[in-house]
Amino acid sequence: MVLSLMAKILTDLNEYRDRPEIKGVLFALNSPAGSCGPSQEIYAELKRVREELKKPEVVSCNGVLPVRLYAAVSADKNCSKPGHIDGFHRLIMEFINLEGVYNWRKSIVTFLKTGKYKDTGADYRAMTEDERKLMQTTLDDVGGSLKHAVAEGRNLSPQFVEQYADGRIFTGEAAVSWICGSSGNSEDAEKAIGRLTGLGDSPEIFEIPKKHNNVLELLMDDGLSDSCSI
Repeated sequence: MVLSLMAKILTDLNEYRDRPEIKGVLFALNSPAGSCGPSQEIYAELKRVREELKKPEVVSCNGVLPVRLYAAVSADKNCSKPGHIDGFHRLIMEFINLEGVYNWRKSIVTFLKTGKYKDTGADYRAMTEDERKLMQTTLDDVGGSLKHAVAEGRNLSPQFVEQYADGRIFTGEAAVSWICGSSGNSEDAEKAIGRLTGLGDSPEIFEIPKKHNNVLELLMDDGLSDSCSI
């Protein structure tokens, strides 16, 4: 049996990963945006399942996948549709300086802070050189963790990864050469996890139904959540 996780990925993964009837993970990704932290958590948990529980994992890449690439590289195999849009996750911070507008309107901004960098990026003044260096260092540190994950997960040299780590996007067909490993649709991904688990080309798929605790969650559900399979 293969488990398909649609919502609350980490909670469901932790709940079902130890069950003996669950033989592998099929992780369907279709998430065009998001933050690095949650993706890093998913990456770490999927890696733990593969390494500690010895349960194979396959990622099926769909639609647009820039940020969630982080989660994808931990799997044994990645299947990518030729037309889906991929990208190497790079961070960006944007700050607007409205100091000139405040001066034009003769507006005076009064602020109090308890730390030197507390109002870094505030729109009422220009950023100092120290603040620029701090923000750039933060971005470089987080970006470096992804480059390391890609290199480790796909058995690539840091030098090879670095040449693609510039924020570009590319098609699934181009991604096959170094990230995804193979092209294919959802059916191909199911066959791949079936073969890795020894369940054959048509493994039994168990998909956890989505749970909505209230009406607001139901209305906010857009059907585009990531999907993980064990």
